[in-house]
Formats: sequence, C-alpha cells, structure tokens
Amino acid sequence: MLTKTELETVDNRVTVLKAFYDATLEISRDDACISLVIPIVSLLLAKLQSSTEDIGLSQMKAALRDSLNRRFGNVKAEPNLIAATLLDPRFKSMYFSAQEKEDAKKVIQSFLRRLQSQQTDASADAESLDKQISQPSTSSGASSSLWDDYDNPVETDQPTSVASDTDSVDTELDNYLRQSRVNRSSNIYAYWHCSQFPLLEPAAKKYLSAPATSVASEQLFSAAGQIYADRRSNLLRENAEKLLFLAYNIRLFDFTY
Repeated sequence: MLTKTELETVDNRVTVLKAFYDATLEISRDDACISLVIPIVSLLLAKLQSSTEDIGLSQMKAALRDSLNRRFGNVKAEPNLIAATLLDPRFKSMYFSAQEKEDAKKVIQSFLRRLQSQQTDASADAESLDKQISQPSTSSGASSSLWDDYDNPVETDQPTSVASDTDSVDTELDNYLRQSRVNRSSNIYAYWHCSQFPLLEPAAKKYLSAPATSVASEQLFSAAGQIYADRRSNLLRENAEKLLFLAYNIRLFDFTY
C-alpha cells in the first residue's frame, strides 16, 4: 500500500501534469490558432516555477522546465508567432516584454507596408495601361487641333500618399493595442471579421492561422470508423460521406435541426 506521503506526492504530480493536459486540449481545438503557442508556453513555465510547497516535485518540475525551454525557448524569436500573438485581441502584448512588443509591431508594420506598396504599384501599372489604351494615335505630321490641350494634358506630379498610409497603419495599430483585451472565450475570427481596424485586417488574415497539428484529421478518421460499424458494413460510400459531414457540422448548430 502507498503511504500518505506517497499519495500526496502522486496527487501533486497529477496537478502539475494537468496543466500539460489542458494545454494539449486547448491547442487541439477546431478553432485553435498559433497565437496560443506563446501564451501557453509562458503559462506552463509559470506553473513549473519552484515554490516552498514542492514536496517531491522539485526534480520533476526542473526536468519539465528544461524540456520546455529546449523545445520552445525560441518561440518569441519567430516572426509569425509574435505577430499572431499581438494580433490576438485576447492576449496582445500580455506575454511580451517592451522589446518583444516592438519586434512584433515591426513584423506587422513591415507586412502591411509591403502590401500597400504592392497595391500602389499595381494601381500605377493599371493607370499607365489605361492611359496607353485611351491615348489617341496621331501621325508625326498631323496639324495642331483645337482640342490638343484637352486630348494631351500636361501631367503634373501628384504627392504620394505612402507616408500618410504608413502613419495610418501605425496609428491604427497603436489604437488597437490601447483597447482592453477581450474575454478569453471570445471568437477572434468573428472579432476581425467586423473589426474597427480595417487596415490591420490583412495582417490578421495572414498571421492568425491554424497550428500544425493532425488532431482534426485523426478525429475525422475516428468518426468514420464509428460510422462503419459491424451492422453498417454494407453502407454506401456516398451515404457514409453524408453521415460524416453531418456528424461534424451538426455541432456548429448546437444539435438544433
């Protein structure tokens, strides 16, 4: 039989490992996002800090802490991860230092400026093509006409709006970060679908992506195995596909049909 001290040690170890179990469930959800990586790693490291109540747990916590640092010690150096975390309205810069926050802002600003530059170049090319198409063909010996000044206006240099666009992006990003964080259970995709920050939405679409996990596909295979039961061995492929579609999507309607 286990002693009272041994039972308490087992109970404490289960409590420590439960944090890893919860993290696994969180990152395996259908609506999980890579913006969860940095907060989860930070929370796990905080759970593994040594305390005076660690009876028989110091060595275990140290081993888990070293393993986490070895595997995820560089997550805050990944541009995609820091940008996604900053663009997640549930976290923003909560798990960043001042320098890490500035690095994340630079990643987002650089992407948006590059996107604006590409859109400006595309607009300029389209405008140039329209002018070439609409320009009347005249021979070199043609006489001047009354409408020459109208048909061939003198182009004047127009001030570019790159600086103002850049200022708008920076201002909008600062306004977004100044707002209070939303509830942890909020749908971040719905938040960005109709947000107050339209200039930041392209960055949210780029960086708020799904984590690299096979959980969703494995769950789909498991559901298919349950549908093809012994008493359904002759089920047609088309009907099995429909049942599998219903089994997954009916949850989105809270089983109301």
